[in-house]
Amino acid sequence: MSKIFFSLNAVDLPEYFEDHMSEWMTLLHTLLTFESSLEAVVGDEDDEKAGLLHKVKSQVCRIINLYTSKYEEEFTPYFITFLHDIWSLLERTNLQPRYDSLAVSAMQFLSTLASGVQHTQFKESGTLRTICEKIVIPNLQLRDVELENFADNPVEYIRRDIEGGGDNDTRRNASTQLIKSLRKYFEVETTQICQAYITELLKTYTANPQKNWLSKDVSIYLVTALAVRSTLASQGATNVNELVPVMQFFETQILPELQTETPAHPILKADALKFIWTFRQQLPKTMYTALMPLIVNNLKSKNYVVYTYAAACLERLLCVKEKTPQGLVPRFGKEDLAPFVNVLLPALFQALEAEQSKENEYLMKVVMRVCGTMQEGIVPIGKDCVNALIQVFSRIYRNPVNAVFNHYLFEALAVLTRIMTKASAEGKVQLESQMFPIFNAILSEDIIEFEPYVFQILAILIESNTSDIPASYFQLLPPLLTPLLWGRSGNIPPLVRLIVAYIQKGGAQVVAQNQVRVMLGIVQSSLLNTKYDDQAFNILSAVVTYLPQEAWAPFLKDILINVLNYFSQSKLPRGRVSFLLFSSKLISKCGLGTYAAVLESVQPGMLMIILDKIWIAFMRYATTVVDRKMLAVTTTSLLLEPQIIAVPTVWKALIEAELSLLEHETSQADGDEDEESDTTPELGGAHYTPLVYASKHETDPLPDVNPRTHLASSYTTCSPKHQNKCKL
Repeated sequence: MSKIFFSLNAVDLPEYFEDHMSEWMTLLHTLLTFESSLEAVVGDEDDEKAGLLHKVKSQVCRIINLYTSKYEEEFTPYFITFLHDIWSLLERTNLQPRYDSLAVSAMQFLSTLASGVQHTQFKESGTLRTICEKIVIPNLQLRDVELENFADNPVEYIRRDIEGGGDNDTRRNASTQLIKSLRKYFEVETTQICQAYITELLKTYTANPQKNWLSKDVSIYLVTALAVRSTLASQGATNVNELVPVMQFFETQILPELQTETPAHPILKADALKFIWTFRQQLPKTMYTALMPLIVNNLKSKNYVVYTYAAACLERLLCVKEKTPQGLVPRFGKEDLAPFVNVLLPALFQALEAEQSKENEYLMKVVMRVCGTMQEGIVPIGKDCVNALIQVFSRIYRNPVNAVFNHYLFEALAVLTRIMTKASAEGKVQLESQMFPIFNAILSEDIIEFEPYVFQILAILIESNTSDIPASYFQLLPPLLTPLLWGRSGNIPPLVRLIVAYIQKGGAQVVAQNQVRVMLGIVQSSLLNTKYDDQAFNILSAVVTYLPQEAWAPFLKDILINVLNYFSQSKLPRGRVSFLLFSSKLISKCGLGTYAAVLESVQPGMLMIILDKIWIAFMRYATTVVDRKMLAVTTTSLLLEPQIIAVPTVWKALIEAELSLLEHETSQADGDEDEESDTTPELGGAHYTPLVYASKHETDPLPDVNPRTHLASSYTTCSPKHQNKCKL
């Protein structure tokens, strides 16, 4: 009932509940204060799972939290009652795991309260002190269950500590959020009270580190909760509480934990590494250099959590960027990282050899990041890196479990592929000999999870060719054109890019093997639909751009008939914009005359219909700089065609549409590759997740043409009687 009540009130306060709030609040109050000793109601005390009564009370706390945050005015008369109820509940709730959900929900209510208009309930320093002493600090402490997870189930420990515990948040996270909420209106008071407790905790630790190391663990979390005002997953702490001496704490408490070979407990090393990546923006570059040997040393730890946290810490340090006149640059770049690479990568690959780490996503992500940071500096050891990654792949490819790990594995292979193919022709040949066996295995064994990744890396290899594509690639082409592969939605975007690469770099071989008809058949059977119509025109554009006209001219009429039939059923702008780009390339290749003649053979007057209903109506939906430029330049050429000038209404509408396109031209140029791959792939199946390091950037086919200047100069060549139709 309580879950249904929450769901019914989650979006808006229904009139019925507002009119009968007194009855419902009385019931909720009764549920919160109800006590029982019946095992059927409270469950077994020795069981870690919450009993029925505690589940209900947890859900009631969620309801009260909802009403406090969303329906404050209506809830005000009942507020004090529930504050006392929940406060009393927290005081009676012990640290057993079976009460975690209840404790978290209750603390979330206090957090909402402390950050809202009812924060005055906490204005007394005694109240703040009681919250810190009785609620925050006890719930920050590690319990036997966390210590057992650290030793026996490290993956679960990391999941709860780094990722927040999943659906049910952790006591630590709830306590941390409560401190942050208290700081909103009582920052000075909260900081002073907590700093006093931090001092006492550190004194306790110093008196007997081996026995009291848990006190230091709590102090580190308490400092973090106090210091961080705002944070971003990609940047760490972006704004800190200046009342907290973060750097002093780092130098006196964090750095020594990384330097010692004999910590009181490995958890303190993990805490120290987490503190570093949290405050990575505040650490100067000189400290990055000093930390690097310490992080590498912790990568060699025998403890799963420690070396995983070391990997996560290093990866996030390498993502930090600084603004310079030249743009954003890494704070710790390839020149800074180079002295450590020959020790760092072997340590990472050695850690990946451990049975429990064979699919450790944090280790693989930092391998990817190191290779991406080093760029051409990785070339001397690139062969060894690829071999190591292939060995990792060979251990897991028949039974892939962790999709995130798989994604970063292929990101690492993609960045190495891009770097090695640019370095030398010999490097490319060597790379092909290393990678083709695993590609063949994936395709021959039909491992659908990896196929989209293989197609993306194959595309990089083909696109890097400066001469004819080797025959080994064309042995793969017929299987790539089979309906089975094109029937899987995750394959479509990378397969289209791969086929376009074949057409662009090996057009003569494609024609010689009579594959043009097959490719056009795929467009009609698999791609010309509302989901993939843009992909269909990518292939068609490549065909008319890179293949000789005689290879595709016999099919052009049928292509246009199929496209127009499709447009009669679909009204989506995306496909029409892609059609306009295809038409622009077709006109650029063979002139308006050929394009118009084929359209007229389909239906008399079809050219003017296309211009009126598609070109003029949809060209404004083009998004990228290159696409808008291509359409603008082609439209200018259309304005000079006598058959279009002869229809004043169409001519005027065309030039007005082009002017509108140029006036609203996006100022966002195609930027440099963002090599911070933080994409989390969909889990399971043949989903398509683009590889950041395999991304293909648009090239401007008209780099020397300014569309505005081109329009102005072309306009002056028009007959004077048409120049007054639209002012530039």
